[in-house]
Amino acid sequence: MIYSLDKINELADGDEDFIQSVVSAFLDEVPEDLEQLEVAIGQKKLFQYIPISTQN
Repeated sequence: MIYSLDKINELADGDEDFIQSVVSAFLDEVPEDLEQLEVAIGQKKLFQYIPISTQN
C-alpha cells in the first residue's frame, strides 16, 4: 500500500482534525504492522501475514 499525505489532504478538504486523526492512526498502527511483517519474513511465513483480500 502506498501512503500519501497529499491524498489525505485532498480527502480532508481542509479539515485539520480529520488530517490529525488519520496521521495519529497511521502512527499508532504502522509500527505494529511492520513488526508483524518482519516476524513473518523472519519465519518465512510471509503469505500467512498477507490478508486474503490482497492475494491474487
